[in-house]
Amino acid sequence: MAWIGFGYNKTSIQYMATDYAESLGKGRKVSECSHISIILTDWDKQLNIILFVLPPHSSHFTQTLDVAISGPFKKMYSQECQKYMKLNPGINITKYSIAELTSKPYLKALTPENLISAFRRTGIFPFNNFVISDSQVAPSTIYTD
Repeated sequence: MAWIGFGYNKTSIQYMATDYAESLGKGRKVSECSHISIILTDWDKQLNIILFVLPPHSSHFTQTLDVAISGPFKKMYSQECQKYMKLNPGINITKYSIAELTSKPYLKALTPENLISAFRRTGIFPFNNFVISDSQVAPSTIYTD
């Protein structure tokens, strides 16, 4: 379960401590977080939760859907739209034709092979901390002498 931008108010903490924790079972949890706090790390340690922390400013390298699914899907969807416009000159693409135009690209992009590849290419599974180099997440050098 992703807790990206998770709020740390009373209701959120209560949900994490009861409903969410009970649904997963103690010691089996993995949290993906972009914002870490003392409250979260203490709570995770107490409940034996393993945090999966991504390096800052690296989501374009580490988000599996962005890396292996969204790009191919967008390209295939664009091709379907081009094909539709050639076959139907003068007819606009409307909200009523979106489902038909996205169905083929969706099924082609979301294959088990692509999903497995997404985790491999981001180094998440199997774990590979060398997939993303230090230079890819290094601060910009544009203003250095």
